[in-house]
Amino acid sequence: MTTTQQERALLANFLRTRRMRVSPTEYGFELGRRRTPGLRREEVAQIAGMSVTWYTWLEQGRDVQASSQVLERIAFALRLEPHETRYLLTLAKVAPEASHQPQNSVISPTVRQLIDHQGPYPAYVLGRYWDFLAWNVAANRLFGNLDTLPDPQRHMIGYVFLRPETRSLLPDWEARAQAITAEFRADCSQYAADGYFNQMVDSIRAASPDFDRMWGRHDVRPRVGGQRTFAHPQVGFLVLEQVTLTISNVPDIKVVVLMPTNDEESTNKLRLLTTEVRK
Repeated sequence: MTTTQQERALLANFLRTRRMRVSPTEYGFELGRRRTPGLRREEVAQIAGMSVTWYTWLEQGRDVQASSQVLERIAFALRLEPHETRYLLTLAKVAPEASHQPQNSVISPTVRQLIDHQGPYPAYVLGRYWDFLAWNVAANRLFGNLDTLPDPQRHMIGYVFLRPETRSLLPDWEARAQAITAEFRADCSQYAADGYFNQMVDSIRAASPDFDRMWGRHDVRPRVGGQRTFAHPQVGFLVLEQVTLTISNVPDIKVVVLMPTNDEESTNKLRLLTTEVRK
């Protein structure tokens, strides 16, 4: 499958931003007078063992094809992390056909039952484009009534960047927003040519200067779990551990569960949060 103009532009931007991140001194080049930070194109080409013209064409988004071996040498030259290398290979050699259509949002009864049986632990389902497809009572109480959110905010990126209350709920909002943006880009890179995906991203960029700024950094990182902190307006500070599960026969679907980190106080707060009768 040949890459589209959209994918070539993403590839070019990614190469440029990663090149600017590498200090010339790491490879023994003199700093000298440089118009931009980072390595020069000819220096990347030299380290990767390829022609300057060929590398320049890649950075210019021209319609050229590079082998996996060449791309891996470029990744080495740019000191890419393993997840960044995978992202580079995905952009340069997109394997799945772009759907150009949103996915089926119907959740199976089994998955619905799975999240409903998490009790006081917030659990939700993310779709292909990270839209909220289903959630349990605990998630509804933690995140602020997902049932009533307008469509642009019923999406992880829209929820983080377009809902003002989210900034108060996440005490480390700036760091979490940047991490979520980088994870979202890496996870959805296979849909780089998908018209629906690009329209959604463009609409959020237009509505949120912060997302536009963070998206423009072109950072990528693997989606991992770990500790998440919340400052809930009713029960106070919560420290939870995020666990993400995938469904084998529906790989586009992610089931996310937030659990207390062996913290009795957080456990009690979650139970309080999901109590049916509240004062």
